[in-house]
Amino acid sequence: MPAQLKYRLLAGLLRELREREGYPLAPDKLLQVQELMRRLPADVPPERLRSLLAPLFATEPKQQQRFYELFDQCLAEARAVFAEEEEEQPAGTAEQAEAQKGETRWRRLLLAFPPLLALLAGLAWDGELQPRYANPTLWLAAAVALGTAGAAWKLLKSWPRRAGFLLLTLALGAAGLWLKPRLLPAPDVPVSYTIYASVDAGDTLRQSLLRPGGADTARLLYASPLEAAETALGGRFRVDSSGVGAYAAGAEAEPGRVDSLTAYLTYARGTDTAYWVATINEPPAPAPPEDTNRIEELGLPPVRDIAELQVDPAADRRFRFYRDYEWPLKALLLLLLGALAWAVARWDQYRRARVVAELRRPSRPPYVWQ
Repeated sequence: MPAQLKYRLLAGLLRELREREGYPLAPDKLLQVQELMRRLPADVPPERLRSLLAPLFATEPKQQQRFYELFDQCLAEARAVFAEEEEEQPAGTAEQAEAQKGETRWRRLLLAFPPLLALLAGLAWDGELQPRYANPTLWLAAAVALGTAGAAWKLLKSWPRRAGFLLLTLALGAAGLWLKPRLLPAPDVPVSYTIYASVDAGDTLRQSLLRPGGADTARLLYASPLEAAETALGGRFRVDSSGVGAYAAGAEAEPGRVDSLTAYLTYARGTDTAYWVATINEPPAPAPPEDTNRIEELGLPPVRDIAELQVDPAADRRFRFYRDYEWPLKALLLLLLGALAWAVARWDQYRRARVVAELRRPSRPPYVWQ
């Protein structure tokens, strides 16, 4: 039922009750009518108001019958006036419908921007930029959050829709964070690092000079220098084409002295700088003389079963599952929480929209409102 018809009906009914029937309309009675109409659903038919309003004004059968006659009369008048107004303004109504349709299209277009911006903010997020207050991705995420809250408040009318819109935007932002390392991997930039090693005097040491953490040897183009001159300690460095370095320590090198080499490993992406530091070991200390007065040696404890040290396959599967599907599980949890919040909001809306009272029909007067 249109709101205009509903309030026109109430205005005419209250006027008839006061002027023709002399019914005293005190403020408490008007407040009862207002509270009843506020709690009723918007789609209640006008015929239903006939029995819902009667107990507020009639306490006996004759008054109830008279109220029904006045209600039917006022309803017919309200419908006639409402029909005349619709006939007088058909063009305006069509224009209003077209304007409302255009407004709906613009509202949907505006509501599509915050989720898309949240996805882009997730793809562009970089939490390592310092200082934090000058991090543009942080300000972009804050702007998207404020814009989403403002759009939900201004363009959506119900709390369930607002909550669903906010959860959708949050889910797309999380999806952007999850997709970023897969779609936009971080660029592989040249780095500098130091590799430490130790060797005995007169021995030769071989060690990979590639970037720690598993550099791709197939991408190495060349390394330099391939062979270095003899160092001050009498040692010699050499680096082959696969990035493996060899250091031959001098036989007369003093223990504790340090030899070093700066190697340049060239890849297709750039050149890494590796600082290789080799320390000459101290000579082993002489073995102490055997103690003939020591007490009897105690036996070592039995060796533990190697099966006890193995990882439980079930626990390992659970760990891999949670590691591989961390973000999808978080997104699913957020969706479940959002669905729960939406269901609670819908239940509260349904509870508040129910008819708050029912008409009790006793067999004899007085007829009262239950």
